[in-house]
Amino acid sequence: MYELGYGGNKNTLRLNCERYENGEKEIPLYLARYLWLLQQYALSPFDSPEPLKMPRWPDWPGYHFDEEWL
Repeated sequence: MYELGYGGNKNTLRLNCERYENGEKEIPLYLARYLWLLQQYALSPFDSPEPLKMPRWPDWPGYHFDEEWL
C-alpha cells in the first residue's frame, strides 16, 4: 500500500487493502490504469526492433471518467 501512495499506520493500510480485495471499496480508476499499463509494458517484448507504443486502453464498464485532468 505504501508503494501505491497510501499513507497511515499499518492497521489502516491493512483495512484499506482488505476493502479493495473483498470488493467493499472500488479500486480508483487512476490506480487501475497505472497497474494495467505496468502490466502491458512488462509483457511486451523489450528485444523488439520496433519502439514501444502506447497500448490501446480497455473499456472498463462501471468506471466513470470523472477525473478533472481528463
